[in-house]
Formats: sequence, structure tokens, C-alpha cells
Amino acid sequence: MSKKSFVMYSSWIPLFEGLDNEKAGELIKAICSYQNDPTVEPTDPVIGAIFSMIKAVMDEDRAKYEARCQKNAESVKARWDKDTDDSERIQTNTNVYERIKTNCDNDNDNDNENDNDNVKDSPTEKKKERGRRAPFTPPTVDEVADYCRERGNNVDPETFVDFYASKGWKVGNNPMKDWRASVRTWEKRDRAAPPRSSPGMDANEYLESIITGGGL
Repeated sequence: MSKKSFVMYSSWIPLFEGLDNEKAGELIKAICSYQNDPTVEPTDPVIGAIFSMIKAVMDEDRAKYEARCQKNAESVKARWDKDTDDSERIQTNTNVYERIKTNCDNDNDNDNENDNDNVKDSPTEKKKERGRRAPFTPPTVDEVADYCRERGNNVDPETFVDFYASKGWKVGNNPMKDWRASVRTWEKRDRAAPPRSSPGMDANEYLESIITGGGL
């Protein structure tokens, strides 16, 4: 493979600077011609002496280039031979190849499923999921009534809404996050016997003791 380029080294600059423009031009022409014609020789003895030093460097570069090309060609041939051998083995033993391919495909599927599960269950993804949760919106009486009918409980929707509205929709000292969960808690309270009212306890205090007394 012929080399289509060559390197001009900065170390050659003093050689050109020591020549007048005519001789420097002749030297450059000789260098360029030598790239394609290795028989080129300048007629001027001074230019010839300088050219011989430059030619030696160009010859060394060309030898390195050809060696690199040869090495690349051998690497390509080795890969080609290996691929050809593998292809022949697969064609003569198709059943074995199909079993290997099937196993690899199954392993990849399992790995993908495991990876997806790990991503889904990771703390980071759970945190993102919580971050994507819609902000709390207080329910209407109708919404609570619909949910209570769906649950089949005896929770009074108006009492539920009035109670938490008076508390600023807080559970204890914390803002409410899920009113349906609170409805289910009231549902559990209804199944248990309510605590007795204390002397002097007004109706609101008694109601709150029913709801919060069990650790709501």
C-alpha cells in the first residue's frame, strides 16, 4: 500500500533557512517528488547532501507505515479466519448453538426483569414516587360518603369532614396525607367500644377522644 502523505518535521526548518529561496524551492520539490519516485536525486551537491538526511527520515517513516499496515492486515485475517471457523462449527452443530442462544436469551430476560425490579424498588425510585404524589386536597362530604358506601362502613361523612376541617386537616400535629386512610381508621374505631366520657367533657372533646384516644 502506497503512502499518500508524509511528515514535515520542525527540525528541518534550519536546513531550509540556510538556503536561498531558489535552492530551498529545489529542495522542497525534491522532497515532494521523492514521495512518489524513490529515484529522485537533486543535481546540486549541497541540496543533495541535505536531501539525503531528509530522505533517510522519510524512508524510516515509510517503513513504519508499511509495518503497521502489514500488522493490521494480519489482525483482520486472523479475525476473519476465527469468524469463519465459528460459523462452520455453528452450522455443523445447530442444536447446540440453538440451546446456547436460548439460554443466553433467557438469562438476558431474567437480568432485565431483575434490573427493572431493582430500579422500581430502590430507595431512590421510592423517594421519586413519593415526590410525584399529588398534594393533599381536602375531600368533600360527597367524596367521603361515596368512599364510605364503597367500604360499607357506618362512618358519618359530615362528622368526618367537620371534625378534620376544624383541626385544619391535621392528624395529631401532622398535616393529613391520605383522608381515605383516616376513614379506615374511623371505621376500625366504630367496631370497638367507644371510651366513656369524663365528667365535664363537652361534645367536641368527647368526639375527639373517640378518634384520637386510640393512637390515631
